Amino acid sequence: YPLRRQRQMCIRDSNDTSWWEETLECFLGEEDYTRFRNIDNAERDVVEKQIPIPETLPAFHKHPMYCLTKNIGNYQVYLTKEIAKFRDQEVYLRSHLHNLHSPEKWLEKGRAILPEEEKQPIKEVKSIKSSLDPFGVHDQTKLYGKWQTQRFQPLTVHPGDKIPTNKYGNVYLFHSWMIPRNTVHLRVRNSVST
Repeated sequence: YPLRRQRQMCIRDSNDTSWWEETLECFLGEEDYTRFRNIDNAERDVVEKQIPIPETLPAFHKHPMYCLTKNIGNYQVYLTKEIAKFRDQEVYLRSHLHNLHSPEKWLEKGRAILPEEEKQPIKEVKSIKSSLDPFGVHDQTKLYGKWQTQRFQPLTVHPGDKIPTNKYGNVYLFHSWMIPRNTVHLRVRNSVST
């Protein structure tokens, strides 16, 4: 590809940097990763603030840099001040939006809620189960941000111990590295019945 085309490809793909952050998290210590992230975020904010804010309401809908309060999803939150106003609505940088997930969803992503953060969810939304339940027994779903989680730490199993399971009798095994320590996952068909 010509150099100009390569630059365009890099710019287009630079919006989704979650893969890079996950890679760095594996190789850098927590202090180094936090320092790198802060420097990178500051540089990105300077560049993003130079891009002009859209002048029409439909232009905000799928704009890659800016969004209005009404365009923020139910499972998203912003933690910074607005950068401008547009027709009495706050304008935010999309890079400052954070996705929120339930503890179960974070577990599927290989992360666990920090014990000190369990009682402090960022947001609570109406549970899907509660809308289907005529008696309203189900609680609201508590949502947490990535900064309230840590990488899932598998339990250690010693000889003679039972394999730790959830309340349904299943082992949390969303990723290969989530198996309990000192155990092996056999990938053999019908191995349970033999």
